[in-house]
Amino acid sequence: MNKRSKKIAGYYGKSGDYLREHGEFFRSANIGKDIDFIIKALRIKKTDRVLDIACGQGRHANVLARKGYAVDGVDFSSHLLKIAEETAMDNQKFYLMNIEKLKLASKYDCAYWFFSDLANIDIQTTIKAISGNLKAGGKVLLDTDNIFRLVSRLQKNIDKNIIFDAENLFLIENISKVKVRYPVVPMWKQWLQEAGLEIDRILGGYQFEKYSLESQRLILIVKKPT
Repeated sequence: MNKRSKKIAGYYGKSGDYLREHGEFFRSANIGKDIDFIIKALRIKKTDRVLDIACGQGRHANVLARKGYAVDGVDFSSHLLKIAEETAMDNQKFYLMNIEKLKLASKYDCAYWFFSDLANIDIQTTIKAISGNLKAGGKVLLDTDNIFRLVSRLQKNIDKNIIFDAENLFLIENISKVKVRYPVVPMWKQWLQEAGLEIDRILGGYQFEKYSLESQRLILIVKKPT
């Protein structure tokens, strides 16, 4: 594990700052609306098996499970998974795993990578791993920030700690050197195709709005052909 990876792992660990820094967001977030969006966007049925990718402390997976859906979670942080298991339903399973190497015993009807953190992630490798854990005809929701909105904000609010690598579409923290890649739609399409997946819908937010330069999010609803 390189220094950047160790730093990220520590950030999400027991002594890390992840839960503290995002505490106010977690307290104010409307999980019910998130869950309703995920269910509608993926058209999840009670008979489907669902996977929460990078599930963290289980704040979405466990609420979805309490609504009667069969949902498991996977994350690389043992600390966050321990918290998730404390409020999980009896039939839920949580897997400690790097999502780039995702390989589970069962395949899933639906999966979601919601409000994803792409720091230090090989996206192409991860997409292929996700595809390998989906059933034929399965669906996955990929949700990330809209790079065009981020660039616009950076132009208006200069931050010397943030570097934008325009050639490779990376945001880089100058001090920590943590890199986050934000692919544009044609890149996603190519990588998904290489993984045996295809885009069904593209959304710009949780109200099912059309994707545009000003959109808050880039949300891809993706299918694995039968």
